[in-house]
Amino acid sequence: MSAGIDSGASRSQSPAVTATCETRIGHVRAEAGPNGLRRLFLPEVDTALLLRLPLPETIRLSIARATLAPMTLLSSLGLAAPIVGPERLRTEPDGAGRSASRWAGAAPEDVLASVLRDLKGFFEGDLGPQGLRFDYPIDLTWCSDFTRRIMAGMVSIPPGAVTTYGALAAAAGSPRAARAAGSVVGANPLGVVVPCHRVIGANGALTGFGGGLALKVALLALESAAAKKS
Repeated sequence: MSAGIDSGASRSQSPAVTATCETRIGHVRAEAGPNGLRRLFLPEVDTALLLRLPLPETIRLSIARATLAPMTLLSSLGLAAPIVGPERLRTEPDGAGRSASRWAGAAPEDVLASVLRDLKGFFEGDLGPQGLRFDYPIDLTWCSDFTRRIMAGMVSIPPGAVTTYGALAAAAGSPRAARAAGSVVGANPLGVVVPCHRVIGANGALTGFGGGLALKVALLALESAAAKKS
């Protein structure tokens, strides 16, 4: 992995560093500070870039033919990901800080180097189930309590599985707030590491994704294959 480390200032003006690495879909950039990862930026991707990924042929055809739509059912793509309910999702406000002891005292540069190495491996199809958990410290000091709970819920979606907006809201203690949960999911600044792509509609539909539905499907397909590795 080739990564460049630069000093910077976050929106909160506390010390931060950024790093980039080249992947099969282009440059990925991440930012971290003393409290963990803050932001992750995926490149804008087109069909040609996505077809560089080690995807099943059925998924490649769906992406190449541009047949994906928000109401496309995940099951229709041959991605039989189990849907987990609120009882499987972590609900405590500090849930996304699950890796605090592992990374206690680590420099932001070390966190960035490790997460970018894993992301590069992910897009190469080299990660196994454990690697897909992206067990890194996450800075949620900017979050409201509700947002923190939704972010923690997304972190707790098992690799190779998906959940719904309603389940995230229920796990956060606000079962009627599915729409608000959707807003948090859509604004997630840590895509892939906090796996917003693992959130689908209650009927199993893809719904939306900031990076485009083709990228969402590609991410889910890569994870499905990786989760099956022993």
